[in-house]
Amino acid sequence: MRSRLPYLLLAAVAAGGGALSGAGWWLAASVAAAEREEQAAAATGLVLRAARLARDALPRALDPADRMLAQLQARQTAVARGDRREAEALEQTLLTLARRGQDGVRLVAVTDAAGSVAWSSQPGTLPAWLGNQDFFMAHRYGRVATAVGRMPNATPGQGALVVSRPLLGREGGFAGIALVALEPGRIAQLLPVANAPEEPVLALYHADGGLLARGRGAGAIAMPAQLDPRLLPETGGERNEIHRDPRDNHALATATAQLPGQDLVVAATLDDTAGAAAARRLALVAYGLAALLNLAWLGLLGWLGWRLRRNAAEGAPEEAHPLPAVPPAALPARAGVTWPSLIESMPTASYAALVAEDGSVRITALSQALERLTGHPPALFQDQDRWHRCIDWSSYPPGQPLPERLLQEAEAEVDYRLRRADGRWMWLREACRVVARNGTGVEVVGVLHDVTREHDLAHQAERATRAAAQGLVAAGLAHDLKGPLQTISFAAQNGLDALASGTAGTEEVRQRLLRVVMQSERASAIARQLGDFTKLESLKLEPVHLASAVRAAMGEVSQSLQEAGVEVQLRLADNLPPVRGLGLMVEQVLVNLCLNARDAMASQPEGQRVLRLGAIFRADTDQVEVTVTDSGGGVPPALLDRVFEMHFTTKERSKGSGLGLTLCRFIMSRFSGGIALRNVPGGAEVRLVFRRAQSLAPPPLPRQGPAAPVPGDAPARASAAG
Repeated sequence: MRSRLPYLLLAAVAAGGGALSGAGWWLAASVAAAEREEQAAAATGLVLRAARLARDALPRALDPADRMLAQLQARQTAVARGDRREAEALEQTLLTLARRGQDGVRLVAVTDAAGSVAWSSQPGTLPAWLGNQDFFMAHRYGRVATAVGRMPNATPGQGALVVSRPLLGREGGFAGIALVALEPGRIAQLLPVANAPEEPVLALYHADGGLLARGRGAGAIAMPAQLDPRLLPETGGERNEIHRDPRDNHALATATAQLPGQDLVVAATLDDTAGAAAARRLALVAYGLAALLNLAWLGLLGWLGWRLRRNAAEGAPEEAHPLPAVPPAALPARAGVTWPSLIESMPTASYAALVAEDGSVRITALSQALERLTGHPPALFQDQDRWHRCIDWSSYPPGQPLPERLLQEAEAEVDYRLRRADGRWMWLREACRVVARNGTGVEVVGVLHDVTREHDLAHQAERATRAAAQGLVAAGLAHDLKGPLQTISFAAQNGLDALASGTAGTEEVRQRLLRVVMQSERASAIARQLGDFTKLESLKLEPVHLASAVRAAMGEVSQSLQEAGVEVQLRLADNLPPVRGLGLMVEQVLVNLCLNARDAMASQPEGQRVLRLGAIFRADTDQVEVTVTDSGGGVPPALLDRVFEMHFTTKERSKGSGLGLTLCRFIMSRFSGGIALRNVPGGAEVRLVFRRAQSLAPPPLPRQGPAAPVPGDAPARASAAG
């Protein structure tokens, strides 16, 4: 029996080593797959955000075309009523703008109802008949909204974009189309610039996959002339994938987003070679460790076999030569790499913690990588009160703190700003998962990851969007102030002429001065209204009680509504939760909508002017909907798609600037909400959608005594790790 012990030991070592080898290879494959997934998710998220930001910037590029299309409709109206002089004046203005190439405009043209080109700023450039073009047929068969198509006979990557709209005849029927050809390169100038290799490059495509224009800074990646059909999104949708460039086998992450209602697709592409290389390096380390463990096991097995053969050859009793003990740490030492060292080399810091029912956190395990990541020693993180003092609480998102969320959810994450040990700021992403629950709390594991670069890129994109919005505001201010200033100039000149006639012109001078005063007040009102755009970007959102905002808005307009003979009906649900927004801005939106409704009902008989304002909470979507309904007869269907455009108004120009609904839409988008207008029986209804605010309660303060404040601190809130 004793003579067989070495062989039994050899068999046990072989079986255990085989199991250890299999487990090592499985763990190596799991680590490699997890790293590949993490790199792919990071690249996909980056290109998807870039595509969305570029898509949201496109409507501003089409504004010049919209203004010219409106002038072409005015020309059609003048031709229809036989006013050739006005038509020629409009044609001369359009010819001048087209020849200058202002805002990237190549040419403007109109067709008749059969599709033949009736007038063009560049005769002969377009085919004489456009009746077979997709954009013409779309308008011919009922499309009222603006359409974007490709220039006839253009090849991918060349030619121009055609922005078209139907022309309305004297009776409101289809009289042809108006079109404006734009230079795609000028539109592409609004796309964010790729300033570094690690930033996505952008390109503009048609919905059929043909390249229209390349974004600036796209030198490293050659955007294809034809987009892969797999990347073409559904109408108004998005799509993304990780693929390889067949020309040089580079790893690429691409996302596409289509502009709703238009045939324009933005593609954002990122060279993910660095991320793929990092994933491969980690995979090589993991597989190398598994291979070394396998070699160590085979070496031990071979050594045991050699000792058995040697003992048998010498004829010595096997019991006299016991096998030497192998230290447990021998295998990792021979491999050269240990699992703890592999974990410490990861670009994250991991920890384990206990979260009590009262939200308090106790750290039970922590990797030493925290000091490499943040510059702070691990002891600082284990002392949660000291860790809290390093957090910029104004950057912490609203809602429940991370520990309280983990008491209710299986996993959660949060991004916040942290002051490093050297005084610099960084962005951390803290992600936690619950591994066990008991009667006193939960056990969690978490990781801390440096996402400073990601937040910097998002901030750069936000600044670019804000700069474009401010440019739009400046253009709107110049446009709307032009009319009052011209009127003031004419009135002043006429007043000077009247003074020359002596006392006989005194009354006329008085009338002219009154006109100057009225137009000055109008110019001041326009400047104040447009100033709200620039204020809104810098304000921080807060929970707003809608019922209070509604009552405050009604208090401002009640006198005006009463004088106009408008009956107000309020229907506010009792269970309305707080919503995300700004109190004064919510009131301004409601005031604008109520005054618009008052003006829309001015032509209705007394007793039939009813304003209904209601609000309900939809628990399934976690949103609050507010409706403002009037009995003013509604908006002409042909104009519904334009009511939110800047400078568009159905009122007389002396009574409206066309900025009220534009401002409302801008404010609601800042709140991550929505606004829509539709016709209902007897009038029109505006629907506002607000996102629910998570919490109104102030965050808890750290549990120990006061400490020196950090610049930018807000009241501290506990997190699972901070």
